[in-house]
Amino acid sequence: MTTDLRTIPDLVSTVPTFANGGVKMDGAGMDVTWNLRSGMQWSDGSAINCDDMTATWKWNMDPDNTGLAGGTTGWEDITDVSGGTGTTCIMKFGKVFEGYLYLVAPLLPAKYIQSIPVKDAPTKLYPLDNLKSGVYDGPYIPTDVASNSQITNVANSKWSTISGHAPGADQLIWKYYGDAATMLQGYKAGEFDVAQDLNDADIPSADRHRTQTQQVIHDSLTYELHAFNDKSLQTKFGADYTTIIKAIKLATDRQAIAAGPLAGNVSVSKQLHLALTWYYKPEGGSTSADPTAAAALLTQAGWAKGADGYFAKGGKTLELQYCTTTRQVRQDTLKLVASQLKAVGIKAGR
Repeated sequence: MTTDLRTIPDLVSTVPTFANGGVKMDGAGMDVTWNLRSGMQWSDGSAINCDDMTATWKWNMDPDNTGLAGGTTGWEDITDVSGGTGTTCIMKFGKVFEGYLYLVAPLLPAKYIQSIPVKDAPTKLYPLDNLKSGVYDGPYIPTDVASNSQITNVANSKWSTISGHAPGADQLIWKYYGDAATMLQGYKAGEFDVAQDLNDADIPSADRHRTQTQQVIHDSLTYELHAFNDKSLQTKFGADYTTIIKAIKLATDRQAIAAGPLAGNVSVSKQLHLALTWYYKPEGGSTSADPTAAAALLTQAGWAKGADGYFAKGGKTLELQYCTTTRQVRQDTLKLVASQLKAVGIKAGR
């Protein structure tokens, strides 16, 4: 991704689009052609080819695979991946899937993932006690993990087959901290060179820690949002799940979140996507919460408030499970959102 949010090719020679013929309609579905660059190798020296793309698809769709961060969205729409040991891979979709560009991220090494039963993947695939036994395509290979402290990486000797040059350093250490405050203390002590995952709310503290001998803070694109698990909501609430999502959006006071947990350092967007992205489409609308309208939507769908003040239907309480990180700003945000939903009649747990 470029600084202006345009997609650039990495393992492929060109980014497949309708304009360049890389994406073609096929009835109700579509075909995407991925032209892998020739000569690329995994860290174990094996060739990167279309077999890896086929194996990645099948691995994601294996019924024994649980806990996938993105679920099977997109993968379940694929009907075939061809190309074998070649580098021209054709991915056939049974229906149009707009997010195809970000689906194969990352590409997984077929030989390695097929050597371990999918049901054993959580403990045996890239095991934390022996990370260097895994197969990689990035510039660095993890070798040692110090629990709750850091991961040490060494240069991948095969990286030049992908990038055309060796990694920029012989060793890279990823340090991790339990919270932003501890990270900022490490920053002040000179424990690392680059800090990531700091929020706008952390900027005032970071400014206080900065000295003339340290790097200046640079803004980066970030956002806070609800990421709805459509499949889970549909399973729990059936056809009402879309109405419930609309009610959640109306009940959530994003202006209060921006002014409170995020300390007034951000602005509220009218939509999910950033204006620089190629798929941006101005949608307009209000950024203000409307709890009255949220409650009305649920009432129209047959939900009624019980004695406990929460909406229920068919004996089922409208209860949601929220998940976020341990960072204080997100814990505070979740607490605020739960109170906003409770005021409407939606129960939120975590």
